[in-house]
Amino acid sequence: MIAATLPASSGWQWLKDAFLIFRKQPFALLALLFVINMMSQILLQIPVLGAGLFIITMPIASLIVVSACRDIQGKPAGFNQLDPKTWVASLQKPKVISRLAFSGFVYAALILLLSVVLLYPLLDEQTIAQISSVLYGAQGGATTTADALPDGSTLVLLLGWAILLFIVTLMFWHVPQLIGWENQTVGKAIFYSFVASWRNKTAFLMYFLIWFVFFIFLQFVIVPLLIGVGLPALFIAFLMQVILMIMVATIYCGFYSSYAAIFGTQHRALPEE
Repeated sequence: MIAATLPASSGWQWLKDAFLIFRKQPFALLALLFVINMMSQILLQIPVLGAGLFIITMPIASLIVVSACRDIQGKPAGFNQLDPKTWVASLQKPKVISRLAFSGFVYAALILLLSVVLLYPLLDEQTIAQISSVLYGAQGGATTTADALPDGSTLVLLLGWAILLFIVTLMFWHVPQLIGWENQTVGKAIFYSFVASWRNKTAFLMYFLIWFVFFIFLQFVIVPLLIGVGLPALFIAFLMQVILMIMVATIYCGFYSSYAAIFGTQHRALPEE
C-alpha cells in the first residue's frame, strides 16, 4: 500500500473534489448526516454512558458517510440510484466495528489529554472573557483594544495546542477508511494514516487554511453584512445552519477525496490480522 506525496495545491483540489461529490447528491448526503446527527443527540441524552457512546460511534458514522461519498463518486453524472447497502458493507467485516470504536476512544483520550495539559491552565474567567470579546466584538463590528487581547504566554500555549491538534488530526484522518476498507488493525491504521498524511502535510495545511479562511469570512464578514442590511435574526440563524450543514457534508466528502488522492481509488485490501 503506497501513499502518494502531493503538492500543497492538492489541498485546494481536495476541497473542489469534495464539493463536486456533494453536488452530485446533496439531499442524500444531508439526509444521511441528519439521521446521524439525530442519533448522536439521542446518545448524548443517555445518562453517564451517553458521552462515551457518542465518542466510540463517531468513527463508525464517519466510515458510513465516507463510504456513501465513495459510492456517489463512483457513479456517472446524472445518476439517480444509490446503493445504501454498500455504505455499511464494511461494518459487516469481522472486528471492524470494535476497532472503529476503540479508535474513537483513543482519539478522544488524546484530545482530552491535550486539552487538560495545555488548555486547562488557560480556563480562567479573564482569559475566556478576552477571547470572547475578540470573537464577538469582531463579529459585531466593534474594535478590539490591546488590553482585550490575551497575553503572549496564552497565545503561545494556544498555538502549541493548535499544532499538536493538527498532528493528532493527521494521525486519525484516514483511520476509519483504513480499518473498514483495508482491514487494518487500529495501531497499523493510525501509523499508516499519520505517515501518509505527514508526507502530505503542506497539502493538509492548505486544506485546513482554506476552511479556516472561509469560516472567518462567513462569521466576520457575511454575518455582520446580513445583520447590517436588516435581515431578521431568525432568518440569518436558519441560513447559517443550512450553510453549516453543507460545510459538514463537504468536509466528510473531503475525507474521501483526500484518501482517494493519496492512496488511490483502486487497491487491494490488506489481509486481516
